[in-house]
Amino acid sequence: MNVKEEILQRTNRGLDIFYFYMPINFVPKRNFRNPLYDDKRASCNIYLDAKSDCYRMKDFGNDLYSGDCFWFAATMQGLDAHTEFMQVLETIIRDLQLSISLPGKARSAAPVRKAPNSGSVALPQPSEHENTPWNKGRFSIVEQPCRMEELAFWGRYGIDTKTLQRF
Repeated sequence: MNVKEEILQRTNRGLDIFYFYMPINFVPKRNFRNPLYDDKRASCNIYLDAKSDCYRMKDFGNDLYSGDCFWFAATMQGLDAHTEFMQVLETIIRDLQLSISLPGKARSAAPVRKAPNSGSVALPQPSEHENTPWNKGRFSIVEQPCRMEELAFWGRYGIDTKTLQRF
């Protein structure tokens, strides 16, 4: 069995790779906005491809942003899936802690994250806590003040600013 097949076998045919690198929550076979560019409509989904027997991402709005789990991991890491495929495999093995050895390569312990080529994707930083689940704690909360439209909406129901700040 080659390394690619072993990775697919240990990652639920690549679905776990999408869960790890995807900066948003998604449900397979349900449309969502593509995080790789400023998508206006939810025209992207992740599905199990029967031909290749691995999960793929399909963007119906822009076909350039479609590919398998290895392509997606490479894109999120700022790598080229065609020319740097072995480095993509190394990164996936290291980040998902799969304990698969590559032929002729020594393993390093710490995950390495590279900035993606497109400036529109912000990579989540690894969590400081080792006990958190691998797919949680990768985002930071940013508070924004309420807009007038939002205050007017909540005001219709008798909810004022003080109540909104409390929750």
